[in-house]
Amino acid sequence: MQFITESVILCLIGGAIGIVLGLGLGAALSKAVGYTARPSLAAIVIAVGFSMAIGVFFGITQPIKRRSWTRSRRCGMNKTPCLPLSLRPQRVSEPQPPKAALSA
Repeated sequence: MQFITESVILCLIGGAIGIVLGLGLGAALSKAVGYTARPSLAAIVIAVGFSMAIGVFFGITQPIKRRSWTRSRRCGMNKTPCLPLSLRPQRVSEPQPPKAALSA
């Protein structure tokens, strides 16, 4: 949920910056050229909606990719089913033979 929230907030901030820059540059360009152009409210809403859709998409795909990557790393990158840690066989360390004393 955190990824989605962060991505939507970032997209809203980016959309607001884009609206301000678009309106400012459009006004400056229309004065320079002598042609008046005003974007419609529908175009602004569609642009911000598209930006939010991209944010939600990437906010959802990142946790999915991270979960599958973590799972594949944990399972040794193989195709066999991965058991939870509680069901995996425990590794038993073999006893080490005593070290021989150094003789001179």
